[in-house]
Amino acid sequence: MNTTSTPDVETRYVLGFAFTPSRKGVILIKKLRPNWQAGKLNGPGGKIEAGETPEQAMIREFKEETGIQTLLGQWNHFGQHVRPTGDQYSYSLDLFSTVLTLQQCQELDMPTDEEPCWRAVDGMSFTDSSYVDGCVMYIAMAMNHQGKPFFTTTLETPEDPV
Repeated sequence: MNTTSTPDVETRYVLGFAFTPSRKGVILIKKLRPNWQAGKLNGPGGKIEAGETPEQAMIREFKEETGIQTLLGQWNHFGQHVRPTGDQYSYSLDLFSTVLTLQQCQELDMPTDEEPCWRAVDGMSFTDSSYVDGCVMYIAMAMNHQGKPFFTTTLETPEDPV
């Protein structure tokens, strides 16, 4: 679990990757929105609402997008990607992973207009344009994280050299 403080950011999001028990498959969502993700695959996730912890938001978003109920403690908070306040696109993205039970795997549904689907992990390519930028990298990080320290990346807007 993340023990670092959350930086001051405008908007906070969660993104999660749920794997089959064999870890050979992952649930992804064929996105319709926002526009920059439309038509591409990404993990379930969304905005953290007021009063929610990142894990509570992950549980809620995952249920809303896949129909699968998960529990507190089932998600592994493995990282955070931050663009701090003052940047034009200030946000934080809390990253989660979980391994579903066989029963949970069978509960996959389409509760919204964005289609959830299983994808094989083997053969995913960082350069495949059918995924949202960074999605395949985050999946690899989620799979390799087990027991490693939590990480935080901070993007800073470079100073104008002129």
